[in-house]
Amino acid sequence: TIAVGGAGVTTFVYYFIAQRRRAALLAWAGAAVEVTLIVSAHGSPAAVAAASAVATAATVAVLAVVAVRSGARSATRTAPTTRPAGRTRPVELPIAVGPPYPLWAPADPDVDLSVVLPFYNPGDAVARTITDLGDAMRRAGIRHQVLAVSDGSTDDSAASVAALADPAVELIELPLNQGKGAAVRTGFARATGEYVAFIDADGDIAPSHLVDYLERARAGGHDLVYASKRHPDAVSEATAGRKVISRGFSTFVSCLFRLGVDDTQTGAKLLRRELAADVFPWLQERRFALDLELFVVARRRGHRALHAAPVHLGERLAGSTVTSRAVLRTLRDALTIWVRLHVTRAYPITTRAPRTAGSPAPTAVRRIRTSRPVVVPTPWTGPSTDPLADLLADDLAA
Repeated sequence: TIAVGGAGVTTFVYYFIAQRRRAALLAWAGAAVEVTLIVSAHGSPAAVAAASAVATAATVAVLAVVAVRSGARSATRTAPTTRPAGRTRPVELPIAVGPPYPLWAPADPDVDLSVVLPFYNPGDAVARTITDLGDAMRRAGIRHQVLAVSDGSTDDSAASVAALADPAVELIELPLNQGKGAAVRTGFARATGEYVAFIDADGDIAPSHLVDYLERARAGGHDLVYASKRHPDAVSEATAGRKVISRGFSTFVSCLFRLGVDDTQTGAKLLRRELAADVFPWLQERRFALDLELFVVARRRGHRALHAAPVHLGERLAGSTVTSRAVLRTLRDALTIWVRLHVTRAYPITTRAPRTAGSPAPTAVRRIRTSRPVVVPTPWTGPSTDPLADLLADDLAA
């Protein structure tokens, strides 16, 4: 009875995690009840077993009732809830409804590197970062494209970017704040370079790092070069609190996924276009956990040429968006990624060599060692006639 009940509790917990519901925490309440009953009645092994069985059965019953009620609410909901203006909580809307994923298209021969800068209310720090980025690229002779994505910013940061009047800079303004992951994916949907990178816009990482990362990728044949605070040559001026949080999250991720990657979250990464085309259609995260999901899916898809590079984390030019709430949400999102990887099998394993940019992509729904059908985007054939759809990335296909 206890074993069956335990399996039931585990099933409901995974269900609630996949649904991103706090009801998964009810299992801890059940554990507390079980401990209390055992402490109260532990005169014999039979009494302990009976107390454990009662607590387990009660927990399963409560979780089942909550699951049924939440499912009924989801079935009767006819329209998404509109949140008041000024709220920054992401609204669960699709970030893509339009054209096939343009990363399948061949790279523009006149663009070596596309750089995506997601930002949310950084003030004029984003304009300074873009200026520094352009200067670094021109000094190195790198033909570049900058995609500055405003994630629903409400300050004058977007205006400061528009005022730069730089032909290499494209400003993309999203109407709602959805998170870093949504902004990065939106930018990648417009990238045309041979390599594609993203970097934080708040100034704590000098854009000149991308010049070094591009040289490393080309010289070493790496598919992905990522900034690592754990690199022997790395320097960090982050506060002690941020260092503790970073170390704790890295340990948490290592226990869950065993990726062989010592730092998933530092905000500078450079990808070969072929890897981006193979991995990004499967990504689902909208917030900070996109960095982690990128590594998880890349490993799942068979990519192994992932290279750690040193980074100098300086003082931020703008306030941090990494609040305590964001940290807890990222932990929750990491658990959701684990469920997608091991329970729902949402990330398929490739059955062939990684696809090169521009090669034909299957158009049919198919199954690739996954428990649900997956739509693989068709190759991009040209500019979209719908500019709003062209602005957004491919979320529904994922």
